[in-house]
Amino acid sequence: MKKQSSSIKKGIICCLSLFCSLSIQAQKLGDYIEIDSVPAFIFYIDNTGKHGLAMSMPAVYSDMLKKIDKYVKKGLIDKRQAELSKKGNVIDIKNYEESGMLKPKNKQKLFENLIPKLTEKGEENAAIIEAYCKEQNILMQEHFPWEYWASQLGQGWFIPGDYELTLFAQFYSGGIGKDYHMGISFLTKRGKELSNNTRVQDALTSITSKGGLISSTAKYADCGFRTLHRIQKTMPKLTYWFELLDNLNGAYKELNVQTCAIHKF
Repeated sequence: MKKQSSSIKKGIICCLSLFCSLSIQAQKLGDYIEIDSVPAFIFYIDNTGKHGLAMSMPAVYSDMLKKIDKYVKKGLIDKRQAELSKKGNVIDIKNYEESGMLKPKNKQKLFENLIPKLTEKGEENAAIIEAYCKEQNILMQEHFPWEYWASQLGQGWFIPGDYELTLFAQFYSGGIGKDYHMGISFLTKRGKELSNNTRVQDALTSITSKGGLISSTAKYADCGFRTLHRIQKTMPKLTYWFELLDNLNGAYKELNVQTCAIHKF
């Protein structure tokens, strides 16, 4: 009886392993997937075909937008833009506080010690930022709200770094830079070409039509975190392409910084 029971258990385990393996292999680019009940889509699969990366549906940082909208109405945006460095107008979610805007030097000081530690990979940066907050005795939700948001989705979720955002650009348009330009026709059809799931199609449209995706990679203390941004050129014809930027002209007025989290599978 014991041998028979052991054989049955082994058989069940083998079946479950086979089922899980088949489930993983069945995943393909553009598939809708839920991890920790978080809606997401697959945008990268490694050479094994069994593992890859999923991106959550875009979540615009609404508190930031409300604050920026308030400053727009007060006419303070142009004043803030004039105070920025020569690098341009910086996308930095935490440039704003309810009582007023943070001065660049305060944010720069916060970043100066952190930036040398950051990498191109979002998962590594999530751990680095968490450790940095503990070391500096500061609250992640106050200084790095997008990283805090990702951590609240569940274990393993993180904000993408330049590495993951480059993989997303490769998934969507083939890569980063002018060589991978996109026209209106391309953008109109691309969502349906990449996925047969309407939620994924809507997510891709939102991500690629409303400006930048926040990165957890930063290069300069006075620029804050980078973004994957859709660049537009109107002449000789309207065309777009992706670039990873340290700053964005007019970004504050566009109200379009988006946040997506990444999870391995």
